[in-house]
Amino acid sequence: MLDYCHAKYEVIEVLGSHNYHLNTPPEIHDVFHMSLLRRAATDPFPSQLTSDWQPPGIVGEDNELKWEIEDILNERPRGRGRQYLMKWVGYDHPTWTPGSTLSKTAALDQWETRAHDPTAQPSPSERGG
Repeated sequence: MLDYCHAKYEVIEVLGSHNYHLNTPPEIHDVFHMSLLRRAATDPFPSQLTSDWQPPGIVGEDNELKWEIEDILNERPRGRGRQYLMKWVGYDHPTWTPGSTLSKTAALDQWETRAHDPTAQPSPSERGG
């Protein structure tokens, strides 16, 4: 386990002599130079404890990490594209994700239907449950 910005991430792969591929959430770049990392504490002080543990992604057939979408909560323009506020299965907090990473997903199709159809029913998360 390595520590980057006070969060623990598992090393997936060592890339050369100075770079590490970590299991970061989708919105964080996953390759870091060794100068930005340090070994994660095995006996942290109380102020270093975090209750926001996030499960790693699922390794797909193409050996790429994948995360399961629970729901899309919102969208916003960002640059020339759009970002979507994603609720991921097993994660506590939603994250903003570029729309380019969501193409051809059932969740995006459902969101587009709900967001652009005034008669569509809101999702359970939009109803508060």
